[in-house]
Amino acid sequence: MKYRAALFDLYGTLLDIHTDESDPALWEKMRHYYASKGAFYTCEELEERYHALVQDALDKLTQKGVEAPECDVIKIFKKLFKEKGIDIKKREAEETATLFRITSLAYVKPYPHVFDLIEHLKANGVFVILVSNAQRAFTLAELKSTRLYDHFDAIYLSSDYKISKPNPEFLSIALKEHHLTPEECLFVGNDHRTDVLIANRLGVDAVYLQTNCSPSADTVPSELDCVLRIDDGNLETLIDYLKN
Repeated sequence: MKYRAALFDLYGTLLDIHTDESDPALWEKMRHYYASKGAFYTCEELEERYHALVQDALDKLTQKGVEAPECDVIKIFKKLFKEKGIDIKKREAEETATLFRITSLAYVKPYPHVFDLIEHLKANGVFVILVSNAQRAFTLAELKSTRLYDHFDAIYLSSDYKISKPNPEFLSIALKEHHLTPEECLFVGNDHRTDVLIANRLGVDAVYLQTNCSPSADTVPSELDCVLRIDDGNLETLIDYLKN
């Protein structure tokens, strides 16, 4: 096979997901949870402060010249307790993040043929690497619950690095750590603004998948710099491409 490594986006590429962080029921449950530990908020206040703290963390990184910054929500949930005079340990903040994610999650499941694709790559000696704009606090559990976790040779999540796609440094980290050249790699993703762009910026071959989680099809350029464009999101098409 031409490639030594296949690098993947996660949500909207390998995993179909739907969350709703604007659902009033989510913030009502989170309000009760915070109150149970002595941190009293109204639903509206809690939601407002959560989003404000996230934006503040991103703005601080932007002011330092960081492109496509990312924050760690564990620190956000911990700060929400701190603002009400409650000190918690990291483990408690992780539990808070887990509750938040489970409550906001409608579903998460692998797309059809995900495991067929990965098995084909591994059978041909290709490294399978995840490079995702994602929160470790949310994503590791979802990788395990969907049985994807053990199929990756390496996992890179944006919350660990304070940067996200399309910042080329994020993808460069994965390539450097595995001694890969851009010519040896294929990047697969469902968002032309992040996945295709980051691949283009480093000279990595890109595959674009149009899925239910992608930007609206009418906003995607008619011409993309990619070796394969799959407008129906069918991963069997990618398997066939790799076989040829």
